[in-house]
Amino acid sequence: MKRLKNNNITTHFFEAAKQFPNRIALNSGKEHITFKELLIKVESYCHQFYQNGIKSGDKILVLHPLNANLYAALLALLKLNCCLVFVEEWTKIDDISSCQKKINCDYIICSLKVNLMRFFIPELKPIKRLSLQLKTYKTEFIDNTDFKDEAIISFSSGTSGKSKAIIRTHELLNAQFEALKNKIIISDNAKMISNFPVVILLNLGLGVSSYFSESIKMSNLQKTNFVRWYMEIYKNEITHLSVSPYLINHLATTIKNKSKAPLKLLQIISGGSPFFPAFVENINTYLHYENFTVLYGSSEAEPIAHCNGNEIIKYKDNLGLYAGKIDDHCQCLIGEFINGKIKPTENFIAGEIFVTGKHVVKTYYNSDQIALENKVLYSNQIWHRTGDFGYFDNEKKLYLTGDLNRKYNEHYLLEQEKKLQEIQGVERGTILNKKAYIQKDKKYGKKTINKEVKTIINQGIKVEFINLPLDKRHNGKIKYNEL
Repeated sequence: MKRLKNNNITTHFFEAAKQFPNRIALNSGKEHITFKELLIKVESYCHQFYQNGIKSGDKILVLHPLNANLYAALLALLKLNCCLVFVEEWTKIDDISSCQKKINCDYIICSLKVNLMRFFIPELKPIKRLSLQLKTYKTEFIDNTDFKDEAIISFSSGTSGKSKAIIRTHELLNAQFEALKNKIIISDNAKMISNFPVVILLNLGLGVSSYFSESIKMSNLQKTNFVRWYMEIYKNEITHLSVSPYLINHLATTIKNKSKAPLKLLQIISGGSPFFPAFVENINTYLHYENFTVLYGSSEAEPIAHCNGNEIIKYKDNLGLYAGKIDDHCQCLIGEFINGKIKPTENFIAGEIFVTGKHVVKTYYNSDQIALENKVLYSNQIWHRTGDFGYFDNEKKLYLTGDLNRKYNEHYLLEQEKKLQEIQGVERGTILNKKAYIQKDKKYGKKTINKEVKTIINQGIKVEFINLPLDKRHNGKIKYNEL
């Protein structure tokens, strides 16, 4: 086998497998695989795919449930310098067809169900399917990766609502690895559940065991079986939870409602959607932990800022939602975007959040228009427009405000949502066009919540109880344009 180059993101996994050969890498409860066993599978897939004609630069469409064989195959394909194209589980068939038209993938890895469906879809039918059935255990392949080579393409609509094909090169993934690795507390017995696939890849490079939860429904988080998930965590002695705010907050609520014993954890890591003080208070009551990290970022830049979860409570009386200090691996500024240029604002003056750094995505796949809308040149650097809004205080701590065009009585959007979240029985709420939209817990009555909303916000405000339109990935970001 040729010596690994440092350019390829999989180098971290190969080093971890050498250092922790007997440690469990991936565990589904029904089966587990050590780093050494996973290494053998990765090398075998490399050889098998290479022999089947897969070459550097080939694009692979991934539509397959998460399991050990899939991660072994993905590591092998990255090692062979292929580009993985991820489409999220809830994506409609028409959108997948549109993705294929745009990207023109060479191969597909998919479940049996998708494989049967694709023969009725003109765009997907011609693609060659890669089998995950191993037929060889030889370990001979060549690495010719350049830092600038494309490693992963994923789709995100972000705050703009427009679909963006985000390109992550090996250089960017390595920079993201460096930015995230110190956020995880590593121990010999660390065992993590995560609903973020990128975190599982990070774990494989750090020597941290990942546990695939059968209770979390990635395609629809609202269908998660929280009682079953609680038992998974308890029985399997899970030490780390790296999940969305919705999942960790509802786990705490389930412990409360079902009178379960508090769970003991080494670390909680969360992010991806607003993290309110009420969530932290709920979690602190029903989960015991040694460390609680909340990350702020975007699909193009993760992380941007981070904080200890309890700091969100500490600064809850300040305007907006506390996000923490800017990460050392990037630069961030607050400003106005005027005539294609950034005009920085003063401290305590809210504006759009811009970010730059080695782990910040610089371009999009075959879309100059999307790049033009989301990137701007400032101080001879390319900055990303997050589409989020916030401000710095005098210590350069970041507070999120929400869209500045959606104020109510001159109060920030996220400031109002923070207040609504304090009301018992409110699962999620917002205020738009002088009306409060409330998604409530079924156990609580509308009359009491209505009275609390009027007391806290405004006596004259109208209250409507609905199922809020939320993003599928985190079940935490409100789709304001649909209200």
